Amino acid sequence: MNTTIELMANEFNEEAFERIKTFLVNKANSKIFISIRDKSKDFPPKETREEYFNRLDKSIKDVEEGKTITFTWDEFEVFSKQLLNEP
Repeated sequence: MNTTIELMANEFNEEAFERIKTFLVNKANSKIFISIRDKSKDFPPKETREEYFNRLDKSIKDVEEGKTITFTWDEFEVFSKQLLNEP
């Protein structure tokens, strides 16, 4: 069984925690993942079906035209941290 629970930060309280615990009864082999993300940085952005396919078509065209970027793993980590404004 997989369950996804999304809460806003201000909704995560003792009551929410206790309700989540009810999913774990008799589930000793279950894993719990907690992810915290800034809602303002949601990706992919909300878009219509047409916008999505236009973006996908542009991406395919860019690859076909050789408009790509190649990173080593170390370069990717540095670039990712820059995007997230991390030291």
